[in-house]
Amino acid sequence: MYVVKSLDNLVDSLAEVTAPGTVELTFTETGAYTVFMEMEEAQPAAKLNVRLFSRTTGAFVPVEPATTLKFYVWGDRRAVAVKEFRIDQPGLYELDAFFSANPRETPAILTIGHNWGERFSNIFVTGLAGLLAWWALAGVIAAIPLIRKQPADAQPSAATPSDGDAVHRLRFHGSGGELFGIFVVNVLLTLLTLGVYSFWAKVRTRRYLWGQTEFAADRFNFHGTGRELLIGWLKAMVLFGGLVVTARVLPPMLWNDPRADAAGQLLLAVGFVVLIPLAIVGSMRYRLNRTSWRGVRFSFHGGYRELLGVMLWSFLFTGLTLGLYIPFYQTNLRRFLAGHSRFGSTSLAFDGEGRALLGRFVLTLLLTLPTLGLVWLWYLAFQRRYYWDHTSFASARFHCTVTGVGLLGLYAVNLAIIVLSLGLALPWATVRTRRYDMENLVLQGPVDIEHITQQAQTATPTGEELSGFLDVDALPG
Repeated sequence: MYVVKSLDNLVDSLAEVTAPGTVELTFTETGAYTVFMEMEEAQPAAKLNVRLFSRTTGAFVPVEPATTLKFYVWGDRRAVAVKEFRIDQPGLYELDAFFSANPRETPAILTIGHNWGERFSNIFVTGLAGLLAWWALAGVIAAIPLIRKQPADAQPSAATPSDGDAVHRLRFHGSGGELFGIFVVNVLLTLLTLGVYSFWAKVRTRRYLWGQTEFAADRFNFHGTGRELLIGWLKAMVLFGGLVVTARVLPPMLWNDPRADAAGQLLLAVGFVVLIPLAIVGSMRYRLNRTSWRGVRFSFHGGYRELLGVMLWSFLFTGLTLGLYIPFYQTNLRRFLAGHSRFGSTSLAFDGEGRALLGRFVLTLLLTLPTLGLVWLWYLAFQRRYYWDHTSFASARFHCTVTGVGLLGLYAVNLAIIVLSLGLALPWATVRTRRYDMENLVLQGPVDIEHITQQAQTATPTGEELSGFLDVDALPG
């Protein structure tokens, strides 16, 4: 990149002086100069003296302590501004640098730069402007296919309800007061058991939320147990803790080298890459297997190796495209998760494409700073609508009506009541979110529920708890 190349040239072009010592310097440009001090341990600026006089006129140049904080950290070079002076006439100068108190046994390296702060700012601004221009160009290119077709919001969707199709709606019947009672008991028992009851607390909350969710006049059920989650947490703790201990302890023990710590960090990063797909697959398999409707359970049949391949390629392309591949990665992940999810013997399907989100994604990036990040609510609403509108079940298709304004109002009110109540209103915020999600999602089209048969599958909660350690959302959007 231009910025990196220019910074390399900038740091390398600084004139170097060893202190204490005397050196002759030729200044070809007039203006302000900055003297930086490079060293491993900071040396107080008051102990450094710099005398500079012109060989041409014999006059001394005033050298003053630095009035503004300037520094650079580039690779293994670290320096801070200690002195400043101004050259009014080009020519040959003699510079004498020495320490007036506590003489150093190890010489210090001084570097002198002309208008260094201004040059850095110019390079940074130029590079940033070029980067923003590149993002804008990428956004225009990404939007061309959408312009040629139709805007994503305007084009007719297969999920849009019509008068002749059956519409199956989701409804949530829970209340904040009922969930608050569960919340209070959960908190008290969790405190009394020093956190052990938290697994049973999670199960009680899920059973209530699913039990209050209705589809086609029947409600869902959650069949997990606290004991399962506790055992799963212990297994995940051994797996995750073993990775951390191995990465932090093993390299220094086997390799007596300063680079052993970096090797441990690399090992830890690789371990995370390996564990993330394991956590996602395990979490999806457990959650769906423990959820049922009309006595028929959901299930997940995705494989770890397939998801690992998807994520490795996605990480590579995300880096190569400076983040522009993120919509493709998220869409590929959605296709994997939805395509391997089943209700009984019937599978879900997802036919979305990442390129449909790319233009909106780039535009959101460009508007992040001007909108203080609020534009992301509109992108998340657009993403959620697109994901659900391209998800089908048998001959029916989902349809989502979430909007950016709706999410803004939902999150703003939730945040306000949680903060003002010091967290006690969390159950009401949870109910509001659940009800908003259900009210804005329908299944459109014929569904032959009577012919869906049970398909048994075993699942363990290890991945569920591992996803908690890694803070992984199994089904984003």
